[in-house]
Amino acid sequence: MHHLRRAEGGRLAPVATRLERHFVRGCAAAVCVSEATERDVLSLVDDLATHVAPPPADQFDPTVTPADVTDRAREGPLRVVSLGSLVPRKGHPTLVRALAGVDDERGWTATVVGPEPDPDHARTVRSLAADLDVEERVSFRGELSTSDLAAVLGESHVLAVPSSYEGFGMAYLEGMGFGLPAVASAAGGASTVVADGETGFLVDPGDVAGVRDAIAALAGDRDRLARMGTAALRRFESHPDWAATVADVRRFLAEVADGG
Repeated sequence: MHHLRRAEGGRLAPVATRLERHFVRGCAAAVCVSEATERDVLSLVDDLATHVAPPPADQFDPTVTPADVTDRAREGPLRVVSLGSLVPRKGHPTLVRALAGVDDERGWTATVVGPEPDPDHARTVRSLAADLDVEERVSFRGELSTSDLAAVLGESHVLAVPSSYEGFGMAYLEGMGFGLPAVASAAGGASTVVADGETGFLVDPGDVAGVRDAIAALAGDRDRLARMGTAALRRFESHPDWAATVADVRRFLAEVADGG
């Protein structure tokens, strides 16, 4: 399980809770992507066999080295990338407001990448950027091919996705493969990937000042940006691959099947 719909909140959360409780009660076991998702599942039914198996990030094959991360950190304005669908849960308004408050002598640019399934929300975010007079520095690229997205990640300094909730946070891990520290959601499972103050920053949902301060800290201290980027790269390299994850899940399911 990635995350339960009820964890996203909103007016449909009570309905989602009833449906998901009914579904979970019919399961013999649950494999969860994070401890946060596991806790949420067990809040619905406490006698279920569960196991946490964080998924690998294998969309890209980055060849970034620590030296590349250090060299890139010294270059030009801070380049921020935000990866994910342009929907309310991903926190783009929070990011735009935070960026508008970043005052750094070298400046910044931001690239927003991801599909736009909610056109009204996409227009709202673009209008906000215009209202805050940062539309020239925020580029909305939509959904990109894997190769084009890899190019954007390889040119960026920081990945920022201040979501209201993440069951795991695959985008954070993918960014780390390119040596990008993450500005991530403190709600949900992002802490599975992001170590606050080491490989990125965990910020509460809607905390504009927290996102602003995290980005400003990296913009103003390029040595810190290089250190955290290198730590992020090492975190990616140490993450289990699919072979290890599948073997782990297979062991768990065998135990469940054997009545263990």
